Amino acid sequence: MKKLTLDETWKQCLKMWRWIVRQLRERPYANIGSLKREWLDSHGFGDVALDSDCFFCEWADGDCKKCPGVKVRKDFECMDTDYDFANEPAAFLREITRLNKIRLAKKRK
Repeated sequence: MKKLTLDETWKQCLKMWRWIVRQLRERPYANIGSLKREWLDSHGFGDVALDSDCFFCEWADGDCKKCPGVKVRKDFECMDTDYDFANEPAAFLREITRLNKIRLAKKRK
């Protein structure tokens, strides 16, 4: 797979997490890792090895300092206790949606 642009990375990450949060409403005991893999498989990324099955991690080549979230907010961490992706996926989606709005607003300037 060719490396996604930063905009494509944000778009795919948000799409995946929206789907995961919807799935958790229907299947509250589903495993986040399994849901990520299920989404990737069903959206044409099944044969692609993404770092941690995460578009942000893949973009950053596993270096948290290069994470797209950190590009918007320097102290962003996907495992922050307020919005840990594995334990608080809905809060995680809200946070990356918020950061994306900030990113897009800065881009328009």
